This record gives sequence, structure tokens and C-alpha cells, in this order.
Amino acid sequence: MATFTSSTSIKGEHRGRRGFTLIELVVVMAITAVLISMVLGYSKESTRQLVLTSTQAKMLSLINRAKFLSIETFFGGERSGDQRICSYGVRVDRSNQEIFIFQDLSSSAECPGNSNNVYDKGEELSGELNRVNLKDTVITFTENTTLTEVVFIPPDPKTKINNSGTTEARVEVKIREGKGQFTITVNNAGQIRTE
Repeated sequence: MATFTSSTSIKGEHRGRRGFTLIELVVVMAITAVLISMVLGYSKESTRQLVLTSTQAKMLSLINRAKFLSIETFFGGERSGDQRICSYGVRVDRSNQEIFIFQDLSSSAECPGNSNNVYDKGEELSGELNRVNLKDTVITFTENTTLTEVVFIPPDPKTKINNSGTTEARVEVKIREGKGQFTITVNNAGQIRTE
């Protein structure tokens, strides 16, 4: 005995297996593209903020390190070759987009001697701990940066800002393209604060 199925029952089985239309696929792909672009945008901004925060910590550490080295010099009587180290300072070089520690040297046995309490070419310290370079980063100094150099003269340490009677100066750094900045302020009492 042969069994025959009607054509209507075969059509009914295929009705439940319907696929996506072209419009539905295009809409899903557009939503996915928008979500991916949002994630990448947030990721790029968070990377910039991370660089900004890391640089702030490095600069604070750099200034505090110069202050500590200056106090240590008073107790240790350090020498650099045939010259005596009288103090340490930090120089902000906006043209080269860097900030670094330098040592103020005297040719006499006692300080202040011939030391001038300012940066002279060749007095900068080498090494990664003694320098922060912004040249190839996403951040830069702003025009509000008023600190050129700060020198910590032991034993207090007495603080001299920009080789003048300035009582306070600041370093301000911002993200080149985007929002975000920080300010480090140093006063003539040697206090360092950040905003």
C-alpha cells in the first residue's frame, strides 16, 4: 500500500524555517558598527587619561626627588668630578617638551662658592628617573606654565623659583586633542601641590 502526502503539509513544514531578510542583516550590522565605534572612542579617551595621570605622578616624583637629593647633598657632601654639588633643581623646557633634574655645581670646596643656583648646560642628570619627555606623547605643556626652574638649596631646603623672588609657579599639562589636564604648583617654601 502506497502512502501519499499532500503538498499542503510539505509547505507547512518549511514555513517555520524562515531566514533573515537583507534589511534585518543591514540593521544589525549598522548597530554593531555604532557600538564598536563607541567602545573604541571610550578606549582612546581612557588611554589618554591614563597617560595624563601617569605623567602627573612622574612629574611629582621628579620634583620630590630633586628636593630629597638636595637635602641628601647637605649631609653627604657629594661631588661630581672635581666640582662640589651644592643643590639640585628641576627645569621645565617647554621648547623641547621635557622636564628634568639638574645639579648646581661649584668649583670651590664650599657652597655656595661659584654655584649660581640656576641651570647651566651640562648639569642635567641622566637616566629615566631624572627626566620626563612629552615630545612624542598625547599631552603637552600649556601656555599657563610659569615654572622655568626650581632649585632646592640645602639644608632646609631653601627654594628658589625661576631665579627670582617669585613666590609660586606652576606646571600645567593638558591632553593635546581632548579634555583633561593637571597643574603642579611649587611655592618658595618648597611645598608642592597638584590639582
